[in-house]
Amino acid sequence: MKRCRKIRHPEIVMDAPPARFQSETLDALRRRLPDYLAARGVEPRRMGARLVGRCPNPSHEDSNPSFAVFGANHEICGCYPCDFRGDVFALSQWLGHASTFPEAVADVAAVLGISWEGGRP
Repeated sequence: MKRCRKIRHPEIVMDAPPARFQSETLDALRRRLPDYLAARGVEPRRMGARLVGRCPNPSHEDSNPSFAVFGANHEICGCYPCDFRGDVFALSQWLGHASTFPEAVADVAAVLGISWEGGRP
């Protein structure tokens, strides 16, 4: 079995979100993880209580769905072979669409078509 190349993802450790983002806004974006995946070309389908699909890691040649979206509001995702687990912002950084947390928030909002007013979604 061919193993995928692991993408090194940054460790995101935050006690509180940056002051410029409200926690309600970040929670609303986290709950839109399935929409973000669909916009990025991953088509998750329901399997029991979670959603599964092919891994968005370009070096992971997936013949069977190994990428899962789980949590009460489908706000966490992960791929066991790639050793990845995180929320929508960590996914944006892991895939290389953002290098910092604020860039990840901006990327998620842009992909989901959320307009920015006054620098915040």
